[in-house]
Amino acid sequence: MKILFELGHTKAPRQLIVDSTHHLLYSCSADRKIIVHNFLNGTIIYEYKEFEKAVTNIAMNQQQHLLIASSLDGLIKIFNTQTYELIQQLTTSTSQSIISMIYKNNLVCINKSHIFLNLFYLY
Repeated sequence: MKILFELGHTKAPRQLIVDSTHHLLYSCSADRKIIVHNFLNGTIIYEYKEFEKAVTNIAMNQQQHLLIASSLDGLIKIFNTQTYELIQQLTTSTSQSIISMIYKNNLVCINKSHIFLNLFYLY
């Protein structure tokens, strides 16, 4: 097995997302970071470090240039993937990890400790 490149996290990654159009790999970890790599050469493009606790889940809407991240502090943060700017922050009712998805201008979340869906309208 050949190691292509190191992800740069100090703790094991929890999730990976590939943007094959732009050759980017997004990884999140318990080290409170999301790291963006060029997956062709392993170069780190950007590190999102705006988290107080472990980042548990990430999702993307490539058409709207949105990256969404949930963390164990109960926050959902939405970033512009072109400017890396934090554009919106939502608070959930639990610190459990959240499975999230972006559909049009809506964010769908499933809290692990609940049996229902939360629907948020994005800006």
